[in-house]
Amino acid sequence: GYDVDSGDTPATVLFIQCVFDATSAWVGGTQNHHFTNCTWGASTDVISITGGGNTQISFANCTMDTSGATKTWLTLNGASASLGGLRLEDCDFGLPDTNGVIYFQNTSGSNGHTIVGNRFAHSVGNTNPYIKSADADLTNCIIEGNAFGRDGSGNYKEDAGGISVSGNFTRSVFGPNAPANKVTYDITGANNEFYP
Repeated sequence: GYDVDSGDTPATVLFIQCVFDATSAWVGGTQNHHFTNCTWGASTDVISITGGGNTQISFANCTMDTSGATKTWLTLNGASASLGGLRLEDCDFGLPDTNGVIYFQNTSGSNGHTIVGNRFAHSVGNTNPYIKSADADLTNCIIEGNAFGRDGSGNYKEDAGGISVSGNFTRSVFGPNAPANKVTYDITGANNEFYP
């Protein structure tokens, strides 16, 4: 994994075609971290961000656990205050655990995140959301152009009674995402816009 210890503030770090094989814990602040064509292969390979002042973190063309196990791959924990500019684009995600694949737990002023053009896996009977927020302060997010997967029988999460994106978002934009006219959102918070 890639760990950032308390008190550390690494800036402008680029990872290209890397393979991560352990949990990564970011306790310190990270700035301008970019992951391109990287892989997190096993069910235990997760990222937990608890440090404050994390800005401009991006993941592009990355693969996150296609082992078939359910998990929360990225957790933004309670102490990760003022996270800004998280971008996930053109990535492949595995199956979501109870808190989704991407979980905004409580980030105190987190804003300006984009989750665009990614592909999310689905398995029979899995009703867990792909993206979840328990953060009352999460604002200004864009979640669009994502392809939420279907299972081997051709069914989607909503066919099993699930919801693709849930939780608290404010002044955020949702959609369009695929499958068209199937993706369901369960969003609390104000001043959001939804596109089918």
